[in-house]
Amino acid sequence: MNAADEVIVSWDHHFDPTSDGKFLAQAYDADAQGIAVDYRPGDQLVFKYTGESATKPSAYVPNGDGARKEGRDPNITLPK
Repeated sequence: MNAADEVIVSWDHHFDPTSDGKFLAQAYDADAQGIAVDYRPGDQLVFKYTGESATKPSAYVPNGDGARKEGRDPNITLPK
């Protein structure tokens, strides 16, 4: 993040490994109220996430294995 970056909204979520030993995607949907921001042509909206560890069984990788593990691509729906 640089001096011009502005956080619009953030949240935390925890995933537990599934008890069946299968590594299928775990669905997660969230709604969050962000702040209104002024923007100009050329500004970018960046979705950032931080995972605890890619070596742990509970690591979060957005759609890392895609449809093969019943995953889906992360997406953001903005208000009109």
